[in-house]
Amino acid sequence: MLYSWIIDGAKLTDFEQLNLKVLFESKYEDDISKLSNNANGIYISFTESGILPSGISLRIFVGNKFNNNEFLNVYYYDKNTSKLELLNNNLDVKDGYIEFSVKELSDRFITNKKIENNGKKDIPLYGFIFIGILMILVAIIIFILVYKKSRKNKKAI
Repeated sequence: MLYSWIIDGAKLTDFEQLNLKVLFESKYEDDISKLSNNANGIYISFTESGILPSGISLRIFVGNKFNNNEFLNVYYYDKNTSKLELLNNNLDVKDGYIEFSVKELSDRFITNKKIENNGKKDIPLYGFIFIGILMILVAIIIFILVYKKSRKNKKAI
């Protein structure tokens, strides 16, 4: 069995019928691969999207890529920000499976790697300082040029 859903019926209060089919692929595989620095892993997505009620977990087979007692991390791919966000970490592989709660049906990436820079690179503080200094220098040069031109025009009169 590749996967199974574990549903705590006591926590379900209102549940719409959903297709909970798990796909072992993602249309964002290229983006995820770049963000994870080509880490070895398993892509999963779902045929539907949406929010699930609490009390729902997914048990998924990972034994074809990872060994028992290996610790895995599950990342969520946010297509709006093009970032990977850590959802679950240090999930122990037991009998070839890991289990984790699912609150939203969205693309996931399962790997044994810790993905440090999991999004677009942000400009560090010194980058903003450099840009600010550069803008001030440009403003000073423009001021000097305009001032010299106006003095030249006054002398000509």
